[in-house]
Amino acid sequence: MNTAKIVLGVLVLVLSLSFAATLTPGPVTTCGVIDTLGTYNVQNNLTAATGDCIVIQADDVNLNCDANSISATSRSSYAIHVMEGSGNVHVDRCILENSMTGLGAGGLDSDTNGLTLTANVARHNGWGYELIRLTNSMIDDNMAYNNTEHGFYMTASTGNTLQNNNEFMSEWNGFYLGSSSNNHLVGNTASQNRNGGTSVGFEIAFDSNSNTLESNTAEQNDFGFKLYGSTPVGGVTPALPDGNRFISNTANDNGIGIQFMYTGTQNGISGSTITNNAYGGIDALGSPALDITSNTITNNGPSYSLASGILVKNCTGYVISDNTVTASYNGVWVEASNMGTLDNTVISGSVSPLRLEFSTGNQLTAITVADSGPVMLRGDSTDNSITLLTMKGTAGEVLVDIPVYNGNYDVTVASSPAAAPSGYTALGRYVSVVEAVAPPVPDEGMELVIHYQDSDLGSLSESTVKAMLWDGSWSIPAQTLYMSTNGVITDNTAFGIFGLFARPTPPTPPTPPTPPSGGSTGGTTSGGSGGGAPHIGVPYIPSGSGGTTVEVEPSCTSNADCASSATCSGGVCKALEAGSSCGTFENHKWVDYECCGTEDCDAGQVCKNNACVSMEPLNITGTEPQGTGGSEASGSNQGLGRLLADVPWWVLLLLVLMVGGGIYARYRMGQSEKPPEGSEGSEEMPPAEPEEE
Repeated sequence: MNTAKIVLGVLVLVLSLSFAATLTPGPVTTCGVIDTLGTYNVQNNLTAATGDCIVIQADDVNLNCDANSISATSRSSYAIHVMEGSGNVHVDRCILENSMTGLGAGGLDSDTNGLTLTANVARHNGWGYELIRLTNSMIDDNMAYNNTEHGFYMTASTGNTLQNNNEFMSEWNGFYLGSSSNNHLVGNTASQNRNGGTSVGFEIAFDSNSNTLESNTAEQNDFGFKLYGSTPVGGVTPALPDGNRFISNTANDNGIGIQFMYTGTQNGISGSTITNNAYGGIDALGSPALDITSNTITNNGPSYSLASGILVKNCTGYVISDNTVTASYNGVWVEASNMGTLDNTVISGSVSPLRLEFSTGNQLTAITVADSGPVMLRGDSTDNSITLLTMKGTAGEVLVDIPVYNGNYDVTVASSPAAAPSGYTALGRYVSVVEAVAPPVPDEGMELVIHYQDSDLGSLSESTVKAMLWDGSWSIPAQTLYMSTNGVITDNTAFGIFGLFARPTPPTPPTPPTPPSGGSTGGTTSGGSGGGAPHIGVPYIPSGSGGTTVEVEPSCTSNADCASSATCSGGVCKALEAGSSCGTFENHKWVDYECCGTEDCDAGQVCKNNACVSMEPLNITGTEPQGTGGSEASGSNQGLGRLLADVPWWVLLLLVLMVGGGIYARYRMGQSEKPPEGSEGSEEMPPAEPEEE
């Protein structure tokens, strides 16, 4: 506030009061002093020859000018002056003009409480309305225009409401609140305030706390809205405004729509429309814990390279959420700001839609960039995380995460630079990552996640999805490559255009025939009873396939991801060929067996566990081998069984015939020695008598 102006005004007031008439309730036809409560009605235009025209120094005064003009010819005087300490004063329908101040109320020593100003007009003054130490007052439906200083100037005031007032064409500020708290400005308009770059539609300055500006309109000013604190100079403690809220305001056609500069904490703007401002929509400089939520920001400096829809610089702990930013040169620019959050914001039609530099520990998520240039990530920014960044335009659409980066990169959606590599089908998701021209950054690199939709796959195999880099041909990046949920993650130090590809889902192979029961287990081909059956996981040629080997090629990064009968090559499992007719695959190599059946062994050997072993000697004693149980399948029967298993059939037949013939001959001999039926073989025969000689 201008202290010299106040001292001069007080001096003029003292002199003018010495000669002013005292007014009484009722009709007023001349300038004077009101020191008695009551209602006063101005009957005609009033002009003070010297000093103030009407001075009110009483409580409970109602002054109605009935649209008559009140003026003080001296440029150091007030048209109407409500003295400090006066309470419950009402001033209605006065035209306040050609004075130092149209209407002044209050002073530095005591509060002025309960002032009501309604339907007044302040024009062609220095200050339109100057309000000092005002409390619990209502400033409603007034107008101020063509004043050389401020339209509405309020300082050291608390708990007041300014509503539905209209201000325009002041050389400084339309509405100014300095060191004032808990005031409510609603439905006011400030327009056409310009003095070459510093005029503001609505300014809240210094230690002004917890004010609410709601549904106000600022148009064609140097700044539409401004929240401003002082900086620490010469050891002086700065005065910083805290907890001020800008809600559902409109800032159109200004130099800058709204600016937060050197503020305290917990200030914010929400639900506002900020359009066609030449040098930026929302600028925040040195304003910690600032909340920028649910605003519509359109066409702010589309051709000015330093203009942004939203700029946060030197702001810690900011929150930018649910905003729509369209057609600004820089959509959202975060510079030298740490530990902030940017989410659920749509940016379109910007040369640089998202710019992040010299900032640390920021979380950016669910951001959509459409029909714009590249996202600009710049060096000296660490521990920032970008998730669910959707980029779309004429080239297509892609969803990416950038959990980690270090370096200078331009990232944007891209179109396909070439056809898909042989054996693969493109998923239609491409992203360009270009290393920007900037000083080199140590340990530069980027972790990039490229997402895809289930609908992208169609008949393609999800297990074969690959991210490939185009550098004249498609190749899988050499860095770590692995899958996430509907995404492919790759760590990169080489850059270009990345695309997603997958192979068709392979046909289901025929069910292998069931091996016959019994016999030894054969190898992969015939050999031994039960051999020749294909093993699960081993390539084979099914009947009726025309000699085509059936195999499945799953995605892999090492041999450990493949069946034992395959190796990992080029990201897919490739089947190995059998080395012989008898053997198996072990640890991704072919291992030959010594035998798959006894016919593969020498005479006197049998095939046991795919190895030829000597036959055990035949036990024909009929006794049990020592240390065994006494079952029928042991002893000589076991030895005989092992022997017979390897004796040719015709030898066995001869043995059967020989043994059978012997048994039959013995039977016939026994029949000839048997006494005839009916003989008494049990009686002794009498001794034979000697023959006669």
